[in-house]
Amino acid sequence: CTAAACRDRLFDPPARWLLVPRSATTAGSDCNKIGVSHEGFATEGARCQQRVGSCLDGQIDDLYAADAASDAPRHFLAAAVAARSGGAAVGLAMAASTAAGGGGLQLSTARRQASVVRVEVDAAALRYTVNTSPGEIRAAAAADFAAASGGGRLVARVVNVGTLRAEFTVTVDRCTPDGGIAAVAAQTLTLAAPPGDGAEAEVAFALSLTPAAAAADADAEYSCVVAVRDALARETHAVAVSFAVAAIVDDRGTQGGSLAASGTGATATGGAADGVQLLAREATCVDACPSFFDVLCLAFAGGCLARAAAVVAGVVVACCCLAGVARRPQLLCWLCGPR
Repeated sequence: CTAAACRDRLFDPPARWLLVPRSATTAGSDCNKIGVSHEGFATEGARCQQRVGSCLDGQIDDLYAADAASDAPRHFLAAAVAARSGGAAVGLAMAASTAAGGGGLQLSTARRQASVVRVEVDAAALRYTVNTSPGEIRAAAAADFAAASGGGRLVARVVNVGTLRAEFTVTVDRCTPDGGIAAVAAQTLTLAAPPGDGAEAEVAFALSLTPAAAAADADAEYSCVVAVRDALARETHAVAVSFAVAAIVDDRGTQGGSLAASGTGATATGGAADGVQLLAREATCVDACPSFFDVLCLAFAGGCLARAAAVVAGVVVACCCLAGVARRPQLLCWLCGPR
């Protein structure tokens, strides 16, 4: 650029600085863009037929000269910002930087612009505010349960007795005797400051025996401490809760009982049927051998020989009749009667 406007442009006001889009720059591999390098020349197509300097168009001097000679510049800072602001008036001013030898550019526009701001804060300068308030356990109880039932239930009512809304942690631990009650998970809750609503809450915990205590299946008395802690894990109140665990007690025998035969009836004695009258009948051959033709069963069943003999005799008579009819067919006609 040999025009007068191109000379000494380092002293130009900020309005004549160039605002170049990213599409007009390259990392070195594209011709005719700001930042072209040897890679761009090497990859230029038909470079032997190109004019000298064909890959060097679109440089900063070219953009400046084009804007300086144009009535509608595109890359001068004032024109570029005005175009991006929808034609709104834009004010430009140089702002001195607090850093030595530095400078800055300040743009004023009436248009709302989207921007990304990164804020860095020294972690040592941060302060965390945590509300703490004392809490109390107004009531806590646990019902007795059986060792084989799988566990019991402990319920506690926690109250915020301070002046701030705060977070509390309720724990159940320090159970005695040791090794009997399994660990209980703590619960966290937030309570409002009294006397408003939400200043107290009811918390329920599941109690269970350790595998060793459950396998022992013995009566035992246990005691656990229910404690409430503030947001800084400081214990503000605690109460002890006692409860019993009962073992399985076998107070009944087998439910079948025993039968004392007495004629055609019997009286059930012993077990869970004490004092209950049961009527029973004596077993018969039909009960012992349901099949009528099961001769072997009838022969070995007690008291069924007569029935076995009757079955055998019946079979013999039937065979004799069939043999007689086979030899003398006229007997069949005689049985049927005259025609």
